Amino acid sequence: MKTLHLLFDWTLDTSLRATLLVVLVMTLQTLLRHRLSCRWRYALWLPVLAVLLMPIFLPSAWSLESLLAPSRSVPTASAQVQTMEQGSQDTGLKTGLSNPLITVPAPLFDWSQVGMWVWLSGVVVLLSGGLLSYLRTLHLARNQASPPDEALLTEIRQIAGEAKLSRLPDIVVSPEIQSPAVTGLWRSVLMLPKSFGDPLNAEETRLVLKHELMHLKRGDLRINFLLCLLLALHWFNPLLWFAFFKARTDREAACDEQVLQGETSARRHAYGSALLKMESAFPTHGLCVGFVGIFQRGSALRTRIQAIASARTAAPLLRVFLWLAIPAMTFLGVTRAQTPIAQTDTPGFEVGSSNFKSGDEIRIFKVDRNADRMIITGAYELGSEESAILLLSITRLNTGSPKVAFDPRQQVTVQRGQGSFTLTFPNPYPGLPHVTFYQPAQPGATNSAFGGIYFGTSEEAKASRKLDLSYMTAQVGGSGNSGDPKKTLPPRNSYLVRKLERIVFPQVQFSSVTLKEVVDFLEVQSRELDTLETNPKLRGVHFLLRQGTGTEATLSLDLKQVPLMDVLRYVTELAGVKFRVEPYAVLIEPLSDSSTAVASSPDQARALTGNPLKYGPKIILPQVHFRDATLEEALELIRVQVTTACDRMEIAPLNIVLKPGAPNKARITLDLKDVPLVEALRYVAELAHHSLRSDEHAFILEPRVSKASKN
Repeated sequence: MKTLHLLFDWTLDTSLRATLLVVLVMTLQTLLRHRLSCRWRYALWLPVLAVLLMPIFLPSAWSLESLLAPSRSVPTASAQVQTMEQGSQDTGLKTGLSNPLITVPAPLFDWSQVGMWVWLSGVVVLLSGGLLSYLRTLHLARNQASPPDEALLTEIRQIAGEAKLSRLPDIVVSPEIQSPAVTGLWRSVLMLPKSFGDPLNAEETRLVLKHELMHLKRGDLRINFLLCLLLALHWFNPLLWFAFFKARTDREAACDEQVLQGETSARRHAYGSALLKMESAFPTHGLCVGFVGIFQRGSALRTRIQAIASARTAAPLLRVFLWLAIPAMTFLGVTRAQTPIAQTDTPGFEVGSSNFKSGDEIRIFKVDRNADRMIITGAYELGSEESAILLLSITRLNTGSPKVAFDPRQQVTVQRGQGSFTLTFPNPYPGLPHVTFYQPAQPGATNSAFGGIYFGTSEEAKASRKLDLSYMTAQVGGSGNSGDPKKTLPPRNSYLVRKLERIVFPQVQFSSVTLKEVVDFLEVQSRELDTLETNPKLRGVHFLLRQGTGTEATLSLDLKQVPLMDVLRYVTELAGVKFRVEPYAVLIEPLSDSSTAVASSPDQARALTGNPLKYGPKIILPQVHFRDATLEEALELIRVQVTTACDRMEIAPLNIVLKPGAPNKARITLDLKDVPLVEALRYVAELAHHSLRSDEHAFILEPRVSKASKN
């Protein structure tokens, strides 16, 4: 449904832009009507076609929107915040930022929804009707077709050779054909009436055939099919109907001009005579969409005959002007205005309350916000700590509102010094946005905030100035801050927990299937049902099944309208296993396994030190995909990606060492995207029943010693 809305909005936007360009093109054609050649008249329609096909519109100070919409003064905001570019550059659609402090009641009747379905109905009717008409005409013509005579074939071959066609078209001669035409998207077909040569002499027949074959040489068939499709999409715009009619007329005149290039006036007279004879010899109704033919009536035919008689050529200076005008009109049409948010009805963004320790600072350079996401770009200076977590969050105004789970894209780990950052908050809700410094995780300590800055609309900035931020610099690292959502980071796995509770399965039905089959089904279905996730790489939930977990159990289950979290509880209970929600995946393991996640306890956290810990979280592996791989195979595939990443970052290679031990029979299945190296190694170690540590030069995986072995 969201895709359909985007297509509808894109169609309306392109239709409006194309309408403005149509007016401009027709104005130019009128002003230069006695100086333009037919081919230049036809070429002037290229900007309109480009706009109608443009999937997104890039921002530019020079665009149709910028030229037509008068600029308004932008309120001056704080020096630390620049204005926000309106809308989403991913889709090219303009979506304004609504004031999150004001609740606007939803309309009782959504007229945009009605308009979308009316538009879609029109598109379906036109496309299906045009396609059926085209197939019916082609079918009737082929059924009644008779082979062309040898003289006609010889003439067509000779003309095709003169036109330098790479392939001779199929020839269909049928009484069902009303006038000469060509058709076919992949395999071109020349269609001729049964009585084609009767009203014409040999010279006129040759000129008509040359016209049709010239359409194939020029590639007019593909453009014609494209115009038919665009006309169906923009059926509601009468000016575009008229523009497509004018473009077809100019196309035929341009083809006439190319046929008669270098010909004598006698040949021009013969060609005009052929057009007039065809008007009286052939019926008034012509072929349906999908066919390109020579025959036209009325004013279109008179315009073509006048063009044939005049044989206009554009002056050199005019040609230079046209060579510049066509790209310029295209650029104006396919770009959108650089409209800051302050030019809408929503006030400009401002800096609100802030509080930092000496030597620390956060500056916001750009805010890109719509209903789907908020992206913040800025810079920081960190002097009070060796490292920190930079988090983008929103403080709710209603303290009774439910807590919102944490998204990994909301935070980044930064080191002492200066740098830049980009943070993303998906599906932003009403409240006060801010970027905050947090202490990195320390054994036995709370993640404490020690500096931050609020920003937003003028109302949001004003509301943030009423907040008391003294806690950020008054006390750092104590336990007194625990329990305060403004002062502590949310759990690292809360993003995935929210997904498990949000994704609802309409039906889960198993009968005597293995746990492995159930897990595979849940992973595939979670990707299809995770419709609120805008990033395809983060869609769905990944599951890690430890080797040998629940392999003997067969499950039977029948549930309806159940969240994925509850499905997991039922499945693991039936299989006699347990599951643990990790930041990037759900780990399923035996009940008897009392191990905790690698590097989650104080002792394990201290084991990860040195250079690998510094760069391990920064190296993002685009894809970690194993299926029934041994531990050695899995580590070798990771090493290849790590080497590439280290070369790109221009740092010393990070080594991965596997310590020997008892033969490891674990088979690792893992499928993760955009995962930090540390997390990938942690999961591999978990599945292989190894522990993970590091020294100054390498990550080290070594077999775990069970309690039974120790005893």
